[in-house]
Amino acid sequence: MAKPPQVLRRQSGLLASQEEDDDSTFTQPSSSQVQRGLERFTPAQVDQKTAEVVQFFLVRDQKKIPVRRADLVKHVLKDYRNIYPEIMKRAARTFDQVSIKKTLLSLNS
Repeated sequence: MAKPPQVLRRQSGLLASQEEDDDSTFTQPSSSQVQRGLERFTPAQVDQKTAEVVQFFLVRDQKKIPVRRADLVKHVLKDYRNIYPEIMKRAARTFDQVSIKKTLLSLNS
């Protein structure tokens, strides 16, 4: 079945193609695929990519632009897409730590 032609639509003041919004081509890797994927990268590389993902979320949040998995994979993860679950887990842990610190600081005020 042929794909329909790309349809451009206005979204939050930006033109976005239907293909960019669609992440149906991305399949969630299994845990064994993630483990094999982690073997391809050094811990420092995974930490760096996690920091880039956190930065991507912060910038998108500041600009009030929704974060889509397809955008994250296309613009940030790229060759790291096979370890997506691990990077997201680490990014979530980072946000949890920041949230806890923020809560503690507000309690001390």
